[in-house]
Amino acid sequence: MRKPIIILAWHIQSTFGFSSIPSSDIKIVGLPGGKIEYLPAMYVESFQRWIVEDNNDEECKDKLKLQPILGAGLRNDEGWVNPTTTDKLWWPADISTLQTRPMLNVLFKNGILSYVSMGLDVRVPYVDENGAKSTWRNYGLNSQPIARIWTTLDIAMEKLFHVEGFIVQHQKEGDELKHEELFEPIYASRSIEEVANLFAGEVDEPSLAKGFHIVSFPMSKYYLDLPTSKLGNDESNAYKIVCFATSEPFASKLLELDEGILEMSGTSVLEVQVERTGGGGKSEYLPEVYRRLYL
Repeated sequence: MRKPIIILAWHIQSTFGFSSIPSSDIKIVGLPGGKIEYLPAMYVESFQRWIVEDNNDEECKDKLKLQPILGAGLRNDEGWVNPTTTDKLWWPADISTLQTRPMLNVLFKNGILSYVSMGLDVRVPYVDENGAKSTWRNYGLNSQPIARIWTTLDIAMEKLFHVEGFIVQHQKEGDELKHEELFEPIYASRSIEEVANLFAGEVDEPSLAKGFHIVSFPMSKYYLDLPTSKLGNDESNAYKIVCFATSEPFASKLLELDEGILEMSGTSVLEVQVERTGGGGKSEYLPEVYRRLYL
């Protein structure tokens, strides 16, 4: 069993603390020999994306149901923009509520499970004029974040592998890091079982055997409202969402670690700046598919 890297970090921790890498490329850690691989973010944003949903079909209730994230990938689905993002989460001014829940993301390359990462399912809860409820995941650009650091299946199968999420306040140089819990720790063992079911063919959707696919497995059934009180036009009111998929205990301590030490732990990191943007309904270039949400 690997010893927690955080114990080592207490002795050699950098004074710079947790910070983003300048590049938007995806890092892959947890590889043999401490090797790190890179994938261009623009390349990853072309991958098709799916979310595992409850299957209400009685004939196929034992199979996983995959719901596509419209617009994610190379296909142009009736005017949908690509919502995938690695560094920012946009919140249009005319959307009152954004909700999220933790996910475990798995990358399939030509049907082979390649890497695992922290994920978030972000949605706009929508009620139409008739009172019917629906979910908008792709509500525009930069609306569906993915991790900037991915890890391996070997790391994800460790007994202590879990996810944790935090809201981190904007800080000036020298200020103490301020954060609060976004969601409680959730162990990944159940989601790993669902990944195994997907491998066993228990899926009620088209084959994932060709191309690159990111499949998101819910770690919770419950959505959380993202806070609006911390948002504003002043950068000092901004905040980040930082989430970890890790085998390290005390994940909040990871927020204080230097990037290099974080890589040694094999931890997957999702980090996005939440940014308030102009109202989608005011855009003269609003695609037709979004008019029902914004107008």
